[in-house]
Amino acid sequence: MWLINCSTLQLEEHYGREIPPYAILSHTWDDEEVTFRDFVDRRDERTRMKGWQKIQRTCSLAIEDGLEYAWVDTCCIDKSSSAELTVAINSMFKWYSEATVCHAYLEDLEDPRPESFAACRWFRRGWTLQELIAPRHVRFYNNNWQLHGTKSGLGEEISDITGIALDILEIFPGRSLRSVLREQLSCRKMSWAARRETKREEDVAYCLLGIFEVNMPLLYGEGDQKAFTRLQKEIIKNTNDLTLFAWPDNQMNPPLSGILAQSPLQFIGARFFECYADLVYVPEFQMTNKGLRLHMPLHKLYDGTKLALIKLGCLDAAGTYVLELLHLGGGVYCRVSLQRWNPTRHYQDLSGETPTTMYIVQSVPHGFQPNHKIDNNRGMGSFYIEICASLRCERAEPASHWVDRARTRFKTHDAPTFAGFCIFEVEGQEESLVVACGYSHKQKSWVCVATAQSSPSLWAAALKCDLELVGVLGHYAQANHVSFGEDNGRSVFVSLYVDRDQSGTTSTADIKLIEPK
Repeated sequence: MWLINCSTLQLEEHYGREIPPYAILSHTWDDEEVTFRDFVDRRDERTRMKGWQKIQRTCSLAIEDGLEYAWVDTCCIDKSSSAELTVAINSMFKWYSEATVCHAYLEDLEDPRPESFAACRWFRRGWTLQELIAPRHVRFYNNNWQLHGTKSGLGEEISDITGIALDILEIFPGRSLRSVLREQLSCRKMSWAARRETKREEDVAYCLLGIFEVNMPLLYGEGDQKAFTRLQKEIIKNTNDLTLFAWPDNQMNPPLSGILAQSPLQFIGARFFECYADLVYVPEFQMTNKGLRLHMPLHKLYDGTKLALIKLGCLDAAGTYVLELLHLGGGVYCRVSLQRWNPTRHYQDLSGETPTTMYIVQSVPHGFQPNHKIDNNRGMGSFYIEICASLRCERAEPASHWVDRARTRFKTHDAPTFAGFCIFEVEGQEESLVVACGYSHKQKSWVCVATAQSSPSLWAAALKCDLELVGVLGHYAQANHVSFGEDNGRSVFVSLYVDRDQSGTTSTADIKLIEPK
């Protein structure tokens, strides 16, 4: 492991138990970063590079903490050596977790307000996920290297931004990070990376190695899907957690697919999933050249189809989840969708609880067409927003789903799920209002009203037009009331009415402004 001597500003190599205490830097890369070769071969030029200041400040902060060494990823890895790069990436989580302190530099943080902190690019990068989780002590600095706060002090705010549970961010004495991470569902850990990006496409998988405690060779050039597939296969070797296959349906999922996800983005709706099955009693499973082999109860539906269900051991506030499968023949199945357990349909049409050996394919055979209809149009319908005279619509998204000029009606275009929002200006108020609405699975409609004060994360997601995050936050918050100021007395209430007929579902959000008495 290469470390910077904070006094001499020279690189020194250390091994194993001889590695001294050190500080570590977490940041987002910019132009003119100082590389290993710059540090070793171009000592005069390196001090004129833009990235040199970050190295200097990290070393200065380390000295203030009584530390003699520091580690910075730009210059402490010789990336010209593929062998050294592989070792470094597979060791990265360990290096961050063993650092005495991690200094997180947020170069785009100028405003101390929470919404500015949440909007920092650092929270959207893939590698910074483990750099947040692994170290016990993280200090956040703004663009002027002024201390903004610590991981422990900003725990609730960071949890709200990232979806990471507080017990991961605040490890209690007597517990190890590894033990707490192992208690987290695989699908939830994937959801932490759902909205993060990496410069090199394969890194979308490689940046998760430490979080899942797996190692694998790096094959830059294989593409993100192949890298993510290899990651999931390595995870399967280490755990019998079936929630690795609990990626909720969304518009990017095909109607029929293999058992493995193609991207962490498919797990974005799994951040609120909880476990109800003890892994001790979950059967083993294994990836074979025929597909994922399981030996567990398979519930066949006697409704004129070849559909079957398996339980995945996870739930959310709305119920438990099952994986719907289509029988291809010979005990081989493919994935249809993730569904909530429906007593009306499922309990009455199931076979017994006898374990069955089955195979779920890794990919659907090319050109395969099912011989019966797979119904994925569970979110068809319209959404009306009835507004009072004191509200004026400033913005409505997605714009393509509005079907009248008054901007008071959404059409979901038969999408499996749907989320939209309106931002309203309130007469006599400086503060605006966001009303989020949509359909979740099984045509369940929802609505949520919020301001920047009542729900900073939902408000920030709406301003950035992040419809996926708006859907997640709005669906689970579903707040129907906000007030403007403590002494103002003005409040907004939103009510939801749902009508169903043969043509689909019509949901109405009725917004009312209540004046003080």
